[in-house]
Amino acid sequence: MTKILIIGYSSLVKRRIISSLIRKNIPYDVASRSKKQKDFKAANWYHGYTKAINNSDAEIAYISLPNSLHYVWAMKTLKKGLLNI
Repeated sequence: MTKILIIGYSSLVKRRIISSLIRKNIPYDVASRSKKQKDFKAANWYHGYTKAINNSDAEIAYISLPNSLHYVWAMKTLKKGLLNI
């Protein structure tokens, strides 16, 4: 099964995306800059986006960051071979 790397732990991710992934039994990793929050159902939790991109075995990246950061992080994930959704 395809694993998804979620970059950014936004309220949308918390409210909608993660619950959908859990319902469909899709494994996921989470990358966040916050050290206070953690999703215990995530396969892996990374503190830092670059660390996650370099270490996650996910095949797809879901970028949940402010619009101004999408391009930069989409390019970094594409260079590592991740598909973006």
